[in-house]
Amino acid sequence: MADVATYMAAVNRAYRSERGRKDMRDDFQRKRQMQQPVRGQSSQPPAKRPFQGPPKGPTP
Repeated sequence: MADVATYMAAVNRAYRSERGRKDMRDDFQRKRQMQQPVRGQSSQPPAKRPFQGPPKGPTP
C-alpha cells in the first residue's frame, strides 16, 4: 500500500482490499453453514454404552 501515486489510487486499493476480505469472510460463513449438522442430528458422537461385563452362561 506504500507504493501509491495519488489519493484516488490509495482509495481504490483500500476498497479492493476490503472487498477481498469481505468476500473471504462471506465464503467462510457459507462453507461453515453447509457443514452444520442437519436438524435433529447432533454434532457430538453418539454416547457410548456402559460396560456390561462378560456374557453370562457357559462358554463354548
